Amino acid sequence: MHHQVDGQSVSNSKPDQSTATTVVASGDNVAGGSRMVQQQSSSTNRKNFSLGKFSTVGSPVLCRALVAFGSRELPRICEVTVGVPLDGEVRVRMLCASICPTDTEAAVATEPSGFRFPCVLGHEGAGVVESVGPGVKSVKSGDYVIPCFLPFCGRCSLCKSGKTNLCDSGKQTTRLGLMQDGSTRFRLSGSDQQVFHFLGTSTLSEFSVIHEHHLAKVSKRAPPDRVCLLSCTVPCGLGAVFNTAQVVEGSTSAVFGLSLVGLAVIEALRLSNARRIIAIDIDDEKLSIARGWGATDCVNPGNCSGELPRVIQELSNGGVDYSFDCVGTSSVSRAALDCCHSGWGLATLVGCGGSTSSQLPFDQGQALSGKAWKGSIFGGYKSRAEIPVLVERYLSGEIMLNRFQVNRISLSSFAQGFSLVREGKCTAHQVVVFHQS
Repeated sequence: MHHQVDGQSVSNSKPDQSTATTVVASGDNVAGGSRMVQQQSSSTNRKNFSLGKFSTVGSPVLCRALVAFGSRELPRICEVTVGVPLDGEVRVRMLCASICPTDTEAAVATEPSGFRFPCVLGHEGAGVVESVGPGVKSVKSGDYVIPCFLPFCGRCSLCKSGKTNLCDSGKQTTRLGLMQDGSTRFRLSGSDQQVFHFLGTSTLSEFSVIHEHHLAKVSKRAPPDRVCLLSCTVPCGLGAVFNTAQVVEGSTSAVFGLSLVGLAVIEALRLSNARRIIAIDIDDEKLSIARGWGATDCVNPGNCSGELPRVIQELSNGGVDYSFDCVGTSSVSRAALDCCHSGWGLATLVGCGGSTSSQLPFDQGQALSGKAWKGSIFGGYKSRAEIPVLVERYLSGEIMLNRFQVNRISLSSFAQGFSLVREGKCTAHQVVVFHQS
């Protein structure tokens, strides 16, 4: 299948309410840096809740955002000024944003951590285009979009290769928390202090400026509090099975870590007609949930009498065909490889455990036996071209996105959702609802 992105033909890879909040809600702890920001008159436009024509077009917007200041401080709700979009940029009015473990890890990180502070958090969400900058062709005001942390320009050597979903668009600036011109569009209200962007998206803000290469245009029939899950978590799990490992019917698989990504992996294995799905986690409640999703066997490493890889090999007649590490620690990555069948077993690395710099313990003998590790980022999906396809598959009933539990919260209630995600106790997506669609 081919899709048009900026007028170019792009090949598709293998297949796979809460009430609206006001600018400053009563009782919200809104901080500007270390000081409290009160309601004040300003020449900066506040938002117009109509999803039709926007009164804010062409002017800076004053709104609320979740800002991390680093030094292991918890993030705070701040009033920020969001500038107008420049060349290739889009200002998006966020409708919903889902909290991901990457957000919670970044929120309490210290520099150098790969992130710059202060920054507006969030990289999962769904919103509506408020305005576009010069040169933007793929979206227009009023379009529904899903921001994606992984861009897709369709023009760089990586995009044209057809071998990867990686993209060079903004690579050097995005990792520095900047837009492609080397500046930011966020400022703390009442000051000139710049606030950095997060993974090119910054979705935990009522408005955000995002480069069009990070935006997937989707059907307006798609409920924002559901399709926001397709910004990161769910595609990472689905695509690890469909695109990266390319699991075949009748095979056996092991899933390490029953996070929300792990459940997406199990859902994809079910859709791939895997014969046996072995779920592994130290939380018995999560194991019970996994069985309801289609896991045929459940293993708690704390209850194993022997080494975990050997236990899995005994359950799978010598080893699994595929394993999926949704945790990301070196010990789990090694166990995922060890439990694979000699000759053809493939261990796919889906999680990064809060750090991308951990070292994998490598045994040359494992490689010589035919086993292999393979990394998966964003499930191998080309964001702008293929996330709209996933949305259509959901709307047609093929992908059961409604099976994922959603806990809808307001921005002022973010702390509880953050805590659940941070502690790994989340069995439901924590979705911040900004505006009603």
